Amino acid sequence: MKIKGFFGNFDAPYIRAELICESLNIKEHIDFLVDTGASNIIISDKDADYLKIDYNRIEKLERGIFGIGGEVDTYLLKNVKLIFKTIDGMHTEKLEEIFVTKHQPKTIAEEKRIKCIPSILGRNLLYKYILIIDHSLGEILLTDKRV
Repeated sequence: MKIKGFFGNFDAPYIRAELICESLNIKEHIDFLVDTGASNIIISDKDADYLKIDYNRIEKLERGIFGIGGEVDTYLLKNVKLIFKTIDGMHTEKLEEIFVTKHQPKTIAEEKRIKCIPSILGRNLLYKYILIIDHSLGEILLTDKRV
C-alpha cells in the first residue's frame, strides 16, 4: 500500500482521503494536514461545515482538546471510514471515532483565522505506517512497505 500526498498551503504536507460516516450520510473528500505532533485525527471547523456535520447529532466530550491556541470544544464522529487512493488502487481505514472541533470565535477576525485551520491526520493513523516526506523531491508517501 502506497498513499501519495502533496504539498499544499504554506508548503505543508497533505494527504487526501474520502471520509465516510454512514450514520450522518457523509461521503466527501477532505485534505488532511500531516501532523506528527497531533495525537489524533481531527476534523476542523471549516471541514465540519463543508461536511454539514450537525453537532447536535454527535457526542460532545466533557473536556475539549488542547492545542497551541488553547482548549476547543470537541465532538466525536463515530464509525468512520477514511478511503485513500493508493498507487495500486484504494486503501480503507476503519476508525471507531475521530475528533471534530468547534471553536467559539469572539470576533470576525478570529472566525476568519479559524476557517483557515486544516483538518489533521495525526499519529493514531500515521504511526501504523511509514511516513516519508522528501521536500527536495516533492514527495510525500504513507506506506506499509519498507523502503
